[in-house]
Formats: sequence, structure tokens, C-alpha cells
Amino acid sequence: MKANGAVDYIHDDGRPNQNVGVGGSGGDLLVLNRFVSQPDGNGIEEVSINWTGIASSFPATIVVYEDPNDDGDLSDLILLTELSVVTANTGTNGVNSRTFTSYGIPNTLVSGDFYVGAYVQNMGGTDYPFGYDTDSPAANTSYFFENTTAADMFLGDPNGTSNLQGWTENFISAGNFMIRANGAVALPPVPEPSTSLLAAMGFVLLRRRRRA
Repeated sequence: MKANGAVDYIHDDGRPNQNVGVGGSGGDLLVLNRFVSQPDGNGIEEVSINWTGIASSFPATIVVYEDPNDDGDLSDLILLTELSVVTANTGTNGVNSRTFTSYGIPNTLVSGDFYVGAYVQNMGGTDYPFGYDTDSPAANTSYFFENTTAADMFLGDPNGTSNLQGWTENFISAGNFMIRANGAVALPPVPEPSTSLLAAMGFVLLRRRRRA
């Protein structure tokens, strides 16, 4: 449950210059964008992705992670949300596909540095699913985990189940994944009545019945 108002978390200009995949013989790829939580948008409710060179209806997973100490070290990421989806509105290359597909996710409370992204498993070597904007890159903002082994990547521990990882500018052209998030003010959940309160209420009702 949220109050009105929203914050858009965006690093791209809406136009992909490249599209990114594993290449070679294919494999698994988890891509993430780093954002800093804003007070008016600390409840993430939607993730939007620019899908490019991959077939529509290809299985994917939307993820939200927390960096527990905001140090930019992704070895201790905490998985907050994962949602199984399929690709849609895909393009044949990173230049012509400017459409974003939005996915509603369970309201996810974030604080400090958090990461939003998507995971595509068992893609082919010619699949390049993620739009990538190189016009105004922000350093230490887009990160990836790649797995080209026979074993599956575990989203609860991508650091330990991938064989290549890092900030994108250290491996390809500097840029940012075209993955966005939308958040609003997250309201605390209504607390459940405590056991002691329930017991007290029961005692009052019992006394009322006896008096009656």
C-alpha cells in the first residue's frame, strides 16, 4: 500500500545504441542497474525493460537487490524480489527498438543503493536481449553476471554461480542498460494484533459475558 506520488529511476535517454548478450555458445546473463533510493520512491512497484535482439515470449526473471552496506561490492547482494516474466516488444537490433515493456512487481521496500535488473537463462549465442545506451554513461552503474557453464546461475548468489562479472565499462563500451524502475512512498504494513492484545481482548469479552 502506497501514498500518491512516484519516482522514476532512469539512466538512459530512451534510445539504445547497442544490444547486449552473452555471445559465443550462449548461456545465462543477469544485468543490473544501480540506483539510490529516494524518500518519495522507496517502494518499487514497476520495472521497465527495453528488450532487443531476442524472440518475444522468451522466459526471463525480473529482480530487485539490496546492497546492505552501499559500498558497490556486489558480492553480498540481498535478493528482495524476483518475478518470472516473458520478453515482449522485442526489436531486431539495439538501434531501432525504443519500446519499453513494463512489469508490475510486488511492492518492494528499498533503502540506500539498490539494483534492478533482469535475468535471461539459456539464451543462444545470437541472442542479444538487452538494450544498452552509450550516449551519456554513468560509471559504476550497470553491472552484469554471466554464466556460460553447464550449471544454472542461482539468483540468490549470482556472485558464486557466475564465471564472469563486473561493471560494464570494464568489458564493453561505457554505457547503461535500458532498465528502469518506478517507485512511490512505501507505507508500513498494518501490524498484526499481538498475542498479549488478543488475550486481553478475550479476557474483556469473557468478563462481559459473565456479567451478562
